[in-house]
Amino acid sequence: MFIEYDPTAYFTGGRRATVSSIIAAIRAGFDDAVRSELLTRLCDSWSSITGQDRRRVTVSLDEVDAASRMEGGMILPSFADEAIWARAHAHELAELGWRD
Repeated sequence: MFIEYDPTAYFTGGRRATVSSIIAAIRAGFDDAVRSELLTRLCDSWSSITGQDRRRVTVSLDEVDAASRMEGGMILPSFADEAIWARAHAHELAELGWRD
């Protein structure tokens, strides 16, 4: 979800802020390499799409416990339990078109 704010809504040091901020959620358990790649790709994608200099973009990841997240009516699996979860929810996933 992208929310565009009025350009006069945020200030840094008394001046209008010109930095774009991206805040994303990730399930807890991913290692630093995965998190680093996601941060970099989000920043690079934003910069590529908008033309904004990478140095004017802030990106952060909020870790979310999988038990606190639901998608498609199903509580998400804990990190590394995806295969077991997918087998247990194969029917629901197929109905949603998320799995063959």
